[in-house]
Amino acid sequence: MKTNSLATLLITAVLLMQGCAPALLAGGALAGVGLASYVKGELIATESATLDQAWEASEKALVHLGFLIVERQRDGLTGRLTARGAEDKKVEINFKREAIHITQLKIRVGLFGDETLSRHVLREIQRRLGTLQSE
Repeated sequence: MKTNSLATLLITAVLLMQGCAPALLAGGALAGVGLASYVKGELIATESATLDQAWEASEKALVHLGFLIVERQRDGLTGRLTARGAEDKKVEINFKREAIHITQLKIRVGLFGDETLSRHVLREIQRRLGTLQSE
């Protein structure tokens, strides 16, 4: 009798917790939104924006900063913008859709990276998305 009660209790607990799984997963996806880290010459940021919104904001930010967009590659889940600036400085932004309204951006300037310029590009993107954190 105790074994059956314990089994019933465990099964009930598992069934009740299944409703929490989507909420936990969504919370996990949102955990890194708004944070940026610079790793191996690349600035990695997760923004609260659709892929379309992040793409449009990035194009406008690059043009505003005086870069000429020389390559555009995109599908429904990923994309890459490549731009060139003064002294042929290359800026590449890679996009990855993490969820419907969450997009990861990876910004690299030049071959080895430039953290200061990468963060400046990100701030311009965030201004256009309306997600710029107070500095």
